[in-house]
Amino acid sequence: MRKNTLPTIIDIEASGFGAASYPIEIGIVRYDGAKWCKLLRPFDSWVHWDRKAESLHGITQQMLQTRGEEPRKVCVELNNFLGNTVVYSDGWVVDNPWLIKLYAAAQVEMSFTCRALEYILSEDKPNFPLIFLLILNKFF
Repeated sequence: MRKNTLPTIIDIEASGFGAASYPIEIGIVRYDGAKWCKLLRPFDSWVHWDRKAESLHGITQQMLQTRGEEPRKVCVELNNFLGNTVVYSDGWVVDNPWLIKLYAAAQVEMSFTCRALEYILSEDKPNFPLIFLLILNKFF
């Protein structure tokens, strides 16, 4: 009999939409319901900023400078929070590269794996309504 557990969901906001963009906020709802969210203060070399992206997520550069945390510290905390787990993203095609960019720049090894939510999300699975509600409620 297969064990039914909820997945860990990750969502990342970024400075823009293209290859020069970088992660600015990471939010997680873990399989046990625990929540984690951090703003990232960008590395000095991360300068790309898209006002259209800002209008969507509402995070300003000033917010990142005043409330953002040092990226290396965020990577270590995120590893501690997730351990050796799999997280699922509804925007894997951009979220996974942003995670890789963050961890590479911070020179920290990522302890978890990020996969596309589509691997587990289908209407014929029993957890579909609950997972869908988690995504709609955007964690908080």
